[in-house]
Amino acid sequence: MAASPETFQQHYITLEEYLKIEETTGERHDWENGRVYNMAGASYRHNTVVANVMREFGVQLRGKGCQPLSNDQRVTIPELKRRTYPDVIIACPPFEWDDELPHTLLNPRVVIEVLSPSTQRFDRTNKLAWYRRVPSVTDYVMIASEAMHVQHIRRLAEGDWRIQVYERPDEILDLPEYSCRLKLKEIYERLEFEEVDLK
Repeated sequence: MAASPETFQQHYITLEEYLKIEETTGERHDWENGRVYNMAGASYRHNTVVANVMREFGVQLRGKGCQPLSNDQRVTIPELKRRTYPDVIIACPPFEWDDELPHTLLNPRVVIEVLSPSTQRFDRTNKLAWYRRVPSVTDYVMIASEAMHVQHIRRLAEGDWRIQVYERPDEILDLPEYSCRLKLKEIYERLEFEEVDLK
């Protein structure tokens, strides 16, 4: 699911109130310095991409320390006091947990967001800026759901970031640090796209 850039309330909500909302409603919301953001319902295409990525990561990380976690795993961005739910993450031990919010991870390694038409601008700008501030994050991957388009932003050893774009079925999203390689045709399995006439 994706967080809507629009908040559903205007008054300040404390972290304790936010946690109570999550516990009592069973729904997920992003929280940032007292503002609470709705989690929009995800489309079939979005859910299919998430399921495909989780399946491939699950197989490739089996028996290893790192593991994939789905969009029920809440993550804290400490510098911004932001709590959010990425679509998929890879987390590696030792896991670090938020003292203020139970079961909330502080140190994801790979963050993947599946883009929808309504949230893609937010994911490409705001969320990119947020995740780059998390020291543990090595890779931020944005996967379009309406077209075969994957953007991979990788942290280099010297602290810079490199951007790679993939758009063909046999191109490979490579995460060598985690021994994970996903072909785009695996990421987009079961989905079809309209042919684009480039003439």
